[in-house]
Amino acid sequence: MYGQITHEIDLAKWQDIAKQYLQAVEPLREVGRLEVVLFQFPYSFHYEAENRRYMDGIQAISLYTYAGASWVSSSTGSPSKSGVSS
Repeated sequence: MYGQITHEIDLAKWQDIAKQYLQAVEPLREVGRLEVVLFQFPYSFHYEAENRRYMDGIQAISLYTYAGASWVSSSTGSPSKSGVSS
């Protein structure tokens, strides 16, 4: 399931897959055994409009994400609007 969220993204199904993942880890979160989950995207997942929309969608369903260095503003060294969520 992890690869379907980060590497083999199906834009027609990703929301259902992400919700299934959240349901699967919910028991761990409920008992305080899970605080952070890191999703590592491939190097090819660049700061592009389609990828930003995907990251916005993931953030909307409460997954915490960081896409990598290409998503950080080169002028400020700060996270861009899309790409980092906490």
